[in-house]
Amino acid sequence: MVTSNFELDLPTTMKVRTKVFYVSLLELALKKVLLEKKVKVEADEEEFDVEEILDLRYKERTLYYHVK
Repeated sequence: MVTSNFELDLPTTMKVRTKVFYVSLLELALKKVLLEKKVKVEADEEEFDVEEILDLRYKERTLYYHVK
């Protein structure tokens, strides 16, 4: 059976609605790359409750999300 969704083992400090992502949103990490285990959140950054990601796109090498 081929699946197009993957459930990720994310740190509990990450505030995400779901840990299941569509395969086209993921990319392989090199085995030699050390991944950060801690997520840094700036104190002065705004936080939003996102119900759903409706779309995403790159514009001038920056990723933008259209959210609900």
